[in-house]
Amino acid sequence: MKQDHSEKLPSVAPDSRQAEGPCRTILDNAPDAIILWEFCGADQPFRIVEANRSACERFGYSRQEMLGLTGRELNAPDSYINVGDISRLLSERGYAVYEMAHLSKDGRRIPAEVAGQQFQLDGKTMVVSVIRDITERKRLELRNQGLTSFPLANPNPVLRVNPDGKITFANPASAPLLVQWQPGTDGRLPAPWPDIIGEVFRSGCRKITEITCRNQVFSLTLNPDVENSYINLYALDITDRRRMEDEIKEKRDFLERLNDSLPEAVFNLDHPGHRIVYVNQQVSKIYGYTPRECLGQTMEFLFNSPEDFQDYDGELTRSIERDEHYRAFELFQQNKNGERFPCEIIQNFTHRPDGSLGIIIIVRDISERRQAQAEIEIYQHHLEDMVLERTRELELEIKSRLKAEAELRELFERERSLSTELKKQIEERLLFTRGLVHELKTPLTPLITASDYLEQHLNDDTARSFAHNIHTGALNMEKRVNELLDLAQGEVGTLKIHPSRFNLNELLVSIVGYMRPDAERRNQRLELNLPEQQLFLNADPDRLRQVISNLLANSFKFTRRGGWVKLTVEEEEESVVISVTDNGSGIDESEQPFVFQAYHRGQTSEKSRLSGLGLGLTLSRMFVELHGGRIWFESSKGEGSTFYVKVPINKQGEKDENTHR
Repeated sequence: MKQDHSEKLPSVAPDSRQAEGPCRTILDNAPDAIILWEFCGADQPFRIVEANRSACERFGYSRQEMLGLTGRELNAPDSYINVGDISRLLSERGYAVYEMAHLSKDGRRIPAEVAGQQFQLDGKTMVVSVIRDITERKRLELRNQGLTSFPLANPNPVLRVNPDGKITFANPASAPLLVQWQPGTDGRLPAPWPDIIGEVFRSGCRKITEITCRNQVFSLTLNPDVENSYINLYALDITDRRRMEDEIKEKRDFLERLNDSLPEAVFNLDHPGHRIVYVNQQVSKIYGYTPRECLGQTMEFLFNSPEDFQDYDGELTRSIERDEHYRAFELFQQNKNGERFPCEIIQNFTHRPDGSLGIIIIVRDISERRQAQAEIEIYQHHLEDMVLERTRELELEIKSRLKAEAELRELFERERSLSTELKKQIEERLLFTRGLVHELKTPLTPLITASDYLEQHLNDDTARSFAHNIHTGALNMEKRVNELLDLAQGEVGTLKIHPSRFNLNELLVSIVGYMRPDAERRNQRLELNLPEQQLFLNADPDRLRQVISNLLANSFKFTRRGGWVKLTVEEEEESVVISVTDNGSGIDESEQPFVFQAYHRGQTSEKSRLSGLGLGLTLSRMFVELHGGRIWFESSKGEGSTFYVKVPINKQGEKDENTHR
């Protein structure tokens, strides 16, 4: 007989008849078997006078059959021989905790731990026993005993420590635990293990805990042997199991999140009973109930009447009997506010791992679909009327289209004739422009050369001034002629660029050096803002020079004396942005849409004093777009303007050297 010196159980005093009902309820719902014995004498010491529901279920007797059974009938013979010692201990101390081997009605042996309390009731000696089934614990103890027989060969860690926490034995497999613990030179385990071991030894009860050793997780069983004053430690590597548990939990959490993200309510019912054991969060949106409010109930509360639910539940049962695993249908249910709504039900059956049948119910609110169907039906009728009307209209339209097709063919022929004539005129215009440029530039060349020579060699200031004016006018005339030729080539698609790799910083410094005298003549400040690093472009330097020079010249024209003009370069990802900013008169909002149109010369009030043909910005846009870039501006009347030119850094020449078309 195994005795335990745990805390003494409280005495049980007789209670009044009024408390019998609640006490009966408590007894019948207790998880352990509880038996009330009456002491009958030395020959038959104890007889059962009361037993709770757990006792009847464990031993296989009805309550009526349990009443009157003796200790000899309920205990195994080898266990019953200790009844005398137990009776003496109860008489001396009034309580005892011990182990017994009971027999069920069918002869099955049931090892149990019994906590007994002796008391007097109406002059009779009574004993109340709280009986706990320790079959599983005995099985584990038997297994552990088998392991202790071969500790050195055991692949799992096995250790033995004394009540003070000092290691007296450790097999080779215990190395990970010893590395983790790092016991002292006297073999004593570090805190808090001595306190844990002392508590286990004093209680005499086995303790199971877990310990992590680097990348390994062990389930550690502390099994006390009070009689021999030591504790055996058995460790089992559960790393893989823990990892699998974590993976299973992660997958379960993922599935729950997936279910909660579904637009339908998902119910899982048990069978039989058809009670809700799981429901996703969508039930709150569809029905207004929380999942907790639904668990443990049948689906009756979701139906308008008990009769409706009985019809549904009966059909569900018949589907199970017919082994009809999948079924879909529509019916009406109600939400928490009592509002009825149509829904689509999809039910399926599945077998759980324990062999029981699970019922999956998917509910989809089809109120909007029903409404849409009704609207579709109305619309279909409307469409039919419209089709009839439209058919009559189409007949008239077909006749009209046949007439229109004939007219279109006539227009097409006319357009083709006009297109041919336009191409001919474009070619003639190009030939004319080229001839005109040639005729204009032929006399300009000696005029430019001669005026330049005279300006350099004449000593008379008046004559030299005349020569300078002639030279400047000739250069301006040559520039206008070149612009006319570029515009004509751009319009007919023959304008080209010739990309090459060059230093942008050096080009801009050269342009500013060339344009600065013009700014100084106007008493304007010209600033150049360059990045510290040198920028290299793959572009046409001559065309970019022409674009920047034109933008600077425009800023000079529209900026008052004493104003300023800034030329700035910023590097962006795979491109550069060149900006020209001034504090001039700005561009009126009404004229901004026409800035890049050919022959547009800015503000009407200033046209009389402005030179040029109004082709600079038109050509600038052509040149920038040939580089695969773009040009734009920001301006407000009276607040100045900023023109931006964005071109790729590594723009490669396209076919035909980037011809503008």
